[in-house]
Amino acid sequence: MINLLMHSLEQALQQVLDTDFPAGRYLTIETRLDNHFPVSPVEDLEHFFVNKPDDQTCLLGLGEMMSIRASGTQRLESLKNQFEQLLENWHYPAASAPLAFIAFAFDENDPMSGDWQNLPNALLQFPRILIKTTPAGKFLQFNMPFHSAGQENPLRDELKSIKSLLSQYLSSQSTAQSNTFPLNPEHRTSTNSKICKDNNAGSSNRQAWQKLSQEALDEIQKGHFDKLVTSRQQWVRLEHKVSLAKLTDKLSRYYPACTILSFSGKKTKLICASPEQLIHLQDSVIKSEAIGGTILKSPQQDDNPPRLLPTDQDNPEYHKLLKEHRFIAQDIYQRLDPLCHSLKMPCSPYLMKLHNMYHLETPVEGILQEQYDIFDTIRTLHPTPAIAGFPALQAQQWLLAHEGYQRGWYSGAFGWIDARMNGELSVMLRCALLNSEQAHLYAGAGLIRESDPDVEWQETELKMQTILEML
Repeated sequence: MINLLMHSLEQALQQVLDTDFPAGRYLTIETRLDNHFPVSPVEDLEHFFVNKPDDQTCLLGLGEMMSIRASGTQRLESLKNQFEQLLENWHYPAASAPLAFIAFAFDENDPMSGDWQNLPNALLQFPRILIKTTPAGKFLQFNMPFHSAGQENPLRDELKSIKSLLSQYLSSQSTAQSNTFPLNPEHRTSTNSKICKDNNAGSSNRQAWQKLSQEALDEIQKGHFDKLVTSRQQWVRLEHKVSLAKLTDKLSRYYPACTILSFSGKKTKLICASPEQLIHLQDSVIKSEAIGGTILKSPQQDDNPPRLLPTDQDNPEYHKLLKEHRFIAQDIYQRLDPLCHSLKMPCSPYLMKLHNMYHLETPVEGILQEQYDIFDTIRTLHPTPAIAGFPALQAQQWLLAHEGYQRGWYSGAFGWIDARMNGELSVMLRCALLNSEQAHLYAGAGLIRESDPDVEWQETELKMQTILEML
C-alpha cells in the first residue's frame, strides 16, 4: 500500500516540477484513497484529529510541517497575516487546498503555564500528511517545502520523511489494539474519590464551587451581569495507559452529534467532545450555533423525544432554560448581523440530544459579506455568552479575575481553516488533558438570577462524565 501511495505522490510531484515550478515555495499534493484506508489517531505519533460522526467527515493530520503561534490581543490578526503570507508561496491542486488546524485559548493573554505549559496560546498548524474522510470519499494530502531546485533530486529527503511517517502510521494502526491496556473495571469508582483538593488550582471541589457561584450570583443580583458561566477543573489518577484511539472511537459512537478532537503534541495529549459549533464557513455561507440551557437526562426518559422542547410552558424551569438560551442566541445573531448580507435563525430553539443530557440549540445561518473572512467571524464571536456570560467581554474579565485558575484551551476553540478561507471551529468543551498518570477535566455551567448552585454543580459533574465514563 505504501509503495503505491508513494508512487502516486512521485508522479504528481513530477508533473508539478515539469511546469518549471520555482524554488522557495510550498507544495500540496492530493491523491484519492481506498475507502478501507484506516483513519484513526495513534498513540505514538503527533497528530491533530477532528471527527464529526453525524456529518461523516473526519480529518487526521500527522506530523507537523509548519506551525504558527501567537498570543495577545492581536493573536488572530497575527495568525491571519502569517497564514496569508505562506499561501502566497504555495502551490496546490485546483480541486483541493492546503488545510491548517487551529486552536486557541479562552483568554488571549493566558500565559499557558501549569497544566497548559506545553501548548501555545494560539496555534495554526500545517500537518505533513492529511487524511480526509468526506461523504465523497477518502483523500490523502502531502504538504512539503520546496527550497532547492538546483539539486538533482530536490525533494528526496522530504519524500523519505513522508514515507517513514506513513509507514509508522500504518504500522501503529495494526498494533494499536495489542499495545493498549484496558482500565481496571473498578477504576471508575476509585478515580471519583481521587479528586484534587487543592483549591488554589481552581474550583475543584464543591465548597470552592459554591463560593464562586455565590459571588457570581451576587454580581447578577446587583445588575452587573445577566449571566456568568463559571467553570471548574478536577484531576483523576490514571492507573493504566489510556488509548486515544479507543477513547475517540467511544466518544464518536456515544456522542455522534458532537465534534470529537484528539490532539497529541510533543508533550501533551488532549481529548474533547464538543456539542457547540462556533463557526462554519463554506463559500460565503456562514453558520453558527447557540447552545445553552441543559436538561439532565434520566435513565427512564424516552430515547426518541420530540424535536421541540417537550416541557410544560407553565413550568418555571422552562422559562429559566429559555431565558439563559436567549442571551446566547440573540447575542450571536446581533454580532454576526453587521457582517452578513442576510442572516436568519428560528424563533424557538430545538432540542439537541446527547448521550447523557439535552441542550437547547438554535442554528444561525447567513451569507457573509465579501470584505470579511473566517478570521473576522472568529474575532467577532469569541467569547460567546455560552462560555463567558452576558455581556460576554465584561463577563470574561470577571471570570479571569475570580475563577482562580487558567482555562487554557478549555472554552477556547479548535478546528480547521483552508487556503480558500473556508473552515469550521468548535468551542473547546467537555475536554481533558491527559498524561501517563492523570487526566485533567474541565466543565462549566451558566448562572442567571434564577440559578441554584447545587443544581449547577450537578450539571458540571454530568458534563465531566462525558470524558470520565469513557475511561
